[in-house]
Amino acid sequence: MDLTQSQFSLWMGQKLNPEVPLYNMVHVFTISGDIDIESFKRAFRKLVENSDALRTVFYEDNNKPFQRVLNTVDYEMDYFDCSDYDESRIKEWLNERSQINFELSQILLDSVLLKVSDKKYTWFLNIHHLITDATSSTILYDFMSNIYKDIITGGDEHIHSIPKYESYITFEAN
Repeated sequence: MDLTQSQFSLWMGQKLNPEVPLYNMVHVFTISGDIDIESFKRAFRKLVENSDALRTVFYEDNNKPFQRVLNTVDYEMDYFDCSDYDESRIKEWLNERSQINFELSQILLDSVLLKVSDKKYTWFLNIHHLITDATSSTILYDFMSNIYKDIITGGDEHIHSIPKYESYITFEAN
């Protein structure tokens, strides 16, 4: 599938500066209370499975960029207990992690659940701007929250109709 005009601009900027994480969109969410780590990780897997945007990668054919949605991805959210870190060390860790360079032909996200204390967690989510913007990041957060709630309450774990990224691409192209 062709890139939209906006995506092409981002792709070109990244192509011209491959060693610089120009378009990383880093989100850091503070979560107060108990978290079931395995359920949170499971919810994130379900989010990725059901979001075509999070499974979108980019490739070139004859120096022209294209995008495709992977049917499946083998991605596991990381978990890190940093409860013995002070606040400045956690910020340093988050800053370092946000500087990764995504390979555009691979999954374009990085996610970690950090345990800050017994009742405080930080969810780090870094997504390349080619597949998200501020609005879609908010939508993804809401869906992640709903999926997690379904899992921990023993609900039916239904997916709450995540909007299709492909629909947005089609809209943008017209």
